Amino acid sequence: MPLRRSKEQILSTMNGVKFLMEDGPTEVPCRATPELLADRFGSSGNHEGDEEVFRRHRVAIEQAASDKYDAGEIEPQIDPKVIVTANDMASPLSRKM
Repeated sequence: MPLRRSKEQILSTMNGVKFLMEDGPTEVPCRATPELLADRFGSSGNHEGDEEVFRRHRVAIEQAASDKYDAGEIEPQIDPKVIVTANDMASPLSRKM
């Protein structure tokens, strides 16, 4: 079942931007890595830059999180459960390289 946005709030940390998705009544904590935000979307690397880039590309990042969740690619022992990396959002051709 695809995840849906749970809350509008985000939290920028040194480990990236945290955001909440939901699977029915269950909240699923997610995180976009700093590498994703910088390499894929050109963030300056500071909290403000990461937040701006995340908000601009939020729908695509949330879709990548949902795809990972649906594929069972979750972190069972840590929070957040879904971590979206630059590789998760790379084109299929660039993943093969």
